[in-house]
Amino acid sequence: MEKTKKPWLEQFAERYKDDPDFIFEGAILDFTEAVCEKMEKDRVSRAQLAERLGKTRAFVTRTLNGQPNLTLKTMVRIAHALNSELSIHLTAKDIGIISSRHNIQPVAAADAGAGVIPGEAPATLAC
Repeated sequence: MEKTKKPWLEQFAERYKDDPDFIFEGAILDFTEAVCEKMEKDRVSRAQLAERLGKTRAFVTRTLNGQPNLTLKTMVRIAHALNSELSIHLTAKDIGIISSRHNIQPVAAADAGAGVIPGEAPATLAC
């Protein structure tokens, strides 16, 4: 029986799946892809986004190319400039967590989005 070797990209992803830097780069990629999709949907050019942000077109290009120093503040400003809201979710590895500004609801990882775990009340976030 011949063993099938995983494609190199799958091997790479498996090796670094728990590496914080790898995870960070994935989050930046997810954000920039979402921004590009929103810009395309709303027909907003890089020049228009730069104008809305009060930044240069070069800044927008660097940011959309995955600038490693992208801050939450910049992400919020970009979302606002695109008439959107930045949403960040914290998910535990053993269970899913659905969070909002005012509460956190534990849910089974397999049922993330299905609701609160039976028998457990949602935890309230006091901030």
